[in-house]
Amino acid sequence: MEDKNGKSSKQAILDAATEVFAEKGFDGARVDEIARRAQVNKALIYYYFESKDKILAELMVGLIREMIDLKDQLTKNQNDLDLKQFFDSTRIDDFIYQAFDFFKQHRLLLNIILSEALKGATSKDVFFEMLGLSLKDGVGRIKQMNGEINDFEEFSTIAVFFAFMPMLNFISFGENWAEYNHLDYQVIEAKYYQTFKRLYRDYFLTAFFPKK
Repeated sequence: MEDKNGKSSKQAILDAATEVFAEKGFDGARVDEIARRAQVNKALIYYYFESKDKILAELMVGLIREMIDLKDQLTKNQNDLDLKQFFDSTRIDDFIYQAFDFFKQHRLLLNIILSEALKGATSKDVFFEMLGLSLKDGVGRIKQMNGEINDFEEFSTIAVFFAFMPMLNFISFGENWAEYNHLDYQVIEAKYYQTFKRLYRDYFLTAFFPKK
């Protein structure tokens, strides 16, 4: 089923839910409001989704798909580079910049996802599944670029708690923190970029991947 713009009813519901969750918070969001914004009957929402939790889970899966598509775009035509060459090239700058921009665009949804993951087992499991899919995709790309992960437990812990979560925290609070301390956010953001890049190049590369 499509609307006059060619958008499926299911996608219209997901788009509307994202808006309502961002504005009202997950707990404050009502299915009636989602239906009104999506311009669909409330019964249609329950046809596609059993509950608000199912809508949030679908949004998480969609977010991962978008992330994977973005990484596909950023790493295409790079089969000529091995992992060390990739980290030493200027392509890593664009990769990090695009990743930051992606998270900025989805900041409100990511904050909602993280908040709900802290509240209950269902959302937490879906959140961990989302991270697991991202890690699996990352491992596959590393192998394609002649990299090797010798300790997955360590790699996954570092990737989540020293990369993804700090990035999300910075995007969520960095601008407010800079404003509170009367700092130039653009300067702070640039410094964070450089630190983040060093983390991946100088630590990830030497710790987990064989030297060529």
